[in-house]
Amino acid sequence: MLYLLLVLLAASVALGFAADRGGLNDDLLHAADAHRLPSMLDDMFEGARRPPDGQGFCRCDVIMVSTSSFTAYDVIMMTPTATITVILPPDFPTSSLSAGEVVFVAGERQPSDTIEAFDVSVMPGQDTDGD
Repeated sequence: MLYLLLVLLAASVALGFAADRGGLNDDLLHAADAHRLPSMLDDMFEGARRPPDGQGFCRCDVIMVSTSSFTAYDVIMMTPTATITVILPPDFPTSSLSAGEVVFVAGERQPSDTIEAFDVSVMPGQDTDGD
């Protein structure tokens, strides 16, 4: 009985890891956005991309960097026509950002698709312009 429990646990962990790394979760999120899932799954994935009110999270492709902010596409929301303006923390070195990089932003969402960031992390190996 113990071996059966361990095998089930190991299989669950392996399948969960494979689903995440294999892109199944991303595919399900895209299908949910297009309302192409059965109602039970569609309801389950409906609020998966929405942060709690007042919180701004973004996995973003940097488009343009200025002295105290940058403009980006939100990779998570998958809205290629909508851009987000991220106001950088005062001590953040803008020299560490360049167009084409993928960054993770955490901060407070402001009106008009603006996030006042309290943390910005450059994701290693995620440059989208082919470098």
